[in-house]
Formats: sequence, structure tokens, C-alpha cells
Amino acid sequence: MKQTVPNIKILCRVLGHVENNLMHTQVYVAKAINVKCFEQEPKHLLPILRMVVVLLALMILATSSSAAVIWQDVESVASSDELSVAFNNTKIAVRDRDGKLHLVWKDENKLRYGYKEEEGGEWTIQPLFSAESKTVFKPTITLVGDSTVLIAWSEQVEPGQHRIKFTTSDDLGVNWTIPSWVSPSDIDARSVSLSASSGALGGEPFAAISWHNFDNSTVGVSTWNNTSGWTTPPSPIDPHGVAQDAAIAAQDQTLILTWEDNRTAQTQIRYAVSSDSGANWGSDTLLGVSWVGALNSQGGDPSAAFGPDGQILLGYQHQQSVFLVRSDDNGNTFSELRDMGNGLFLHLDIAPNGTAIAVWEEFQGDLHDDSIKRFGSAFSTDVLESSDGPFFVPGSISNFSIAYPAGVVDNDWLDVFWVDQAEMPSVLRHRAAKLTIPGDANFDGIVDVADLGILGENFNANDMQWNTGDFNLDGMTDVADLGILGANWTASQTTGNASVLIPEPTTLSLLAMSVLLVGRRRRS
Repeated sequence: MKQTVPNIKILCRVLGHVENNLMHTQVYVAKAINVKCFEQEPKHLLPILRMVVVLLALMILATSSSAAVIWQDVESVASSDELSVAFNNTKIAVRDRDGKLHLVWKDENKLRYGYKEEEGGEWTIQPLFSAESKTVFKPTITLVGDSTVLIAWSEQVEPGQHRIKFTTSDDLGVNWTIPSWVSPSDIDARSVSLSASSGALGGEPFAAISWHNFDNSTVGVSTWNNTSGWTTPPSPIDPHGVAQDAAIAAQDQTLILTWEDNRTAQTQIRYAVSSDSGANWGSDTLLGVSWVGALNSQGGDPSAAFGPDGQILLGYQHQQSVFLVRSDDNGNTFSELRDMGNGLFLHLDIAPNGTAIAVWEEFQGDLHDDSIKRFGSAFSTDVLESSDGPFFVPGSISNFSIAYPAGVVDNDWLDVFWVDQAEMPSVLRHRAAKLTIPGDANFDGIVDVADLGILGENFNANDMQWNTGDFNLDGMTDVADLGILGANWTASQTTGNASVLIPEPTTLSLLAMSVLLVGRRRRS
């Protein structure tokens, strides 16, 4: 068999460089260790134990990081003079359990669906149910359970009237049901928002949808599952409300519905919460936060998302600035406003492990001038308690004429989309980023001996990448990368725990044995 991990001599060479580095930085741990290399592979564990001690020293000396974002190249999905995507209050894309990426958009008034099955693969694009001369608005998508993809959109049925339509696929996009109506036939339903939840413990997953009733300025809400179909409870909005542009989010049995409301002389953000999957709703409530530029909950075009521990995050805009608030008590109170930057149409998405993305149209000036707009973005690994922005996406600070920014995130992937209007015709672009832990060379979600082996094989080599041990992306696999690996040893991406973990003596022995075993040369 072919050798797949470094032998003892390779690892010993790595330790020599580590020892030199520690000595040069006035750290004399390596002197006490007195690492020695052997011409022949040793038959005892002493050199391995010495290597483990060096690794532990690096764990203490290095600074750990909670996430690494490995960007892939920008790619073009589609090109047309009439491209647009839903934005701000709902998702346009979702990844399924196998990492297959599903995407919906509008092209020349028709609904388009595309998917991409593997990293580096090509997009497959399908027109879905192009109604004769009827116009589609704001298509949105979600994943219900592990295998059901649900797409919903607003469709013009006659001048001055729209209805909400949907279709589902129980085989992850291979076959689709005949579209059916969600909203009643006697209302004008627009501005759809869609979310999904795993439901109650041991229960059935479901989707939740909201729309703006243009006739009477209220908001409709429905929930769907594979067994019962759609159920439509009473609207949670007060009869005196003047609502539009709603957003909905779901987690377990809790739903949050938020909207902009014009019942007073000001446009304000209001919300309602349901704790029983939408069967009953709490009161129609004013957000109740103020900022010098957005007093008394003034704002519009809200977006909503749940954190992994039930945190509720709302984003919205006011006077060409975008804001974020957070509740840790099921919506009873919200934090003070956090100003995310200049622009409009903030959209939020949060992964089960707390990784989060916020995107928006960033600009200063005439909101009708698309040539000045850029892709605003902020990335976080702690449910947006802190974030890196407002131009987190590489290159976004210098690219203009950007419209309809969108972003989705799960534990493993970050995907961002936008319409590039600098091109003629416009281009729908996508950029993906692999999310992992610093030091996780093989992307298996944990930093362990396998990653140390990859680093050892490529130690001191140039033209390296992440999967060959270059964790700081400087083109070389060296002692700095070993420090990053050590700082995140045994960190798990599933839990999001990238703290420095110091093994117990028993663990040290097991680690030593593991390195010895994987380091031996395998021959066929």
C-alpha cells in the first residue's frame, strides 16, 4: 500500500524546525525536551512522547481561532437582462444534508431553479412551471426535514392581484409537484417570506410562510408539513395595524414574525411570537428600541433569524443605515441597536453552530443609483455578538453596481449571491466558502493526528494550500501552521469549540501510540 501519512523521520524533521523556532523566540521548552532524530525508525515511544510535549507547548503558545473561511472562486450562475432574486426577508438558496446547493431566482418574469451537487461542479439549471405570460416575484426556498425542498413565490394572476404559489420535491430537486396555491383567491398576496423548522421533539418538521395582504395592509401566515399540508391560523397583527414587508423565522415550535408598520405617523418595526408552531400568537408588539438615527423603533424591511440557543435576531434599515437587535428571552426584550453600516435591505442567516452572516446593499448617496452599490457583509462565529465587516466578502469593497445581495450559511458552508449589474447583460454570481476549524486540513470537523500527518508530509514546502497544511494561507507549510494546529488540537466543528484543550496523561499516551502507528511506513 502507498504511504499516506509521514513516518517518524518526517515528523522528527518537523520537530527540529519547531525546536529552532522555540529557541529563537526565547522559549526554552525544546531545550528541556532535547529532541533527537534517528537514522532508523525507533522501536520505542520516547521520540513520540517528546513530539507530543512539543505539540502541547505549541498549544499553549499559539492563539486559537474559532473558524476558518476558505473561499472558492467566484462563479457565474446565469446571465440575463432581467435577472433578480428575492432578498432581505427570505432565503434564495439552501444546502441539503449531502451538501447539494439549491437556488431559485427570477429571469424574464419566470421562475428558475438551479442546483450544484459537488464542490467545483457545474450548475444545472431548470425552468420551473413557466406560467403563460404570468409574472413571478420573489421566489424563495427552504429545506423541510432531510429530503423535502419547498419553493414558494408570488405570481400575478391578473392586473392588481397576486397569489402565493408553492411546489415541493421529496427527492431533493429531481421531481417536483404540480404547483398549488397557498394564499386565498380573494386577496392580493405579495412579498413572500419562508422558513423551516425541525418541529417539536419527536414531531414532524414543518415550513412557515408569511405574505403581505396588499388589500387590507395585514400579513398572512401559514404552516405546512407533509402530512397535513397547509394550515392558516388567524393573523397575529392587530386590526389597527398597517403592515407590509414581513419576515418569518422558525425554530423548534417557536415562530417569530416581524414587519414594518405604518399605523402611526412613523414607519416602525413590530413583531409577534408563537410558541406552538403558529397555532396561537402573542401580542402585536412594538420593537421598543431606539438609536439617535432611528428613534422609537423606526425602520423598515426587517429580516429575522434564530440562534442555536433560541436567540432571536432582527435586522432592518432606517435612513440608509442597517441595524441589528437581539433578544435572549424569547422576544420579551431586545438589545440596543447595533449599527452594521450604510445601506439597505439587511438579510440574516444563522447556522446551527452559531456561525452567522449578514448581507446588505452598501452605499452612500442616491438609493436609485445602482452604480454606487456594493456588497455589504458581516461574518460571525458567535451569533453576531461580534462580527467581521462591513466588507467581509473578499473584493466587495472595490466592486460596484451590485444588486440583490443574499447569503446563506450552515455548519460547513457559507454561500453568497448577488446580481452583477456592471456586466451587460447582468450576471447572477455565486461565491462559496468552506467553513472549518483552523488546523483541520482534511475538513473532517476535528483537528487530530490525521491533520498533523498532512502537515508533516508537507512541512517547509512552498505553494501550499489549506488541505496541505497551510493554515495561515501564506503559501508555505511551516512552524506557524503547526502552531495553529496545536492551538486547536481536538477542537470540534460540530460544537464550535475551538478552545485550547490540554489532554490528560492517558490521552497523551494514546496520542503517542496513534502517531507511532500512523507514522510507520506502509508497504504493499
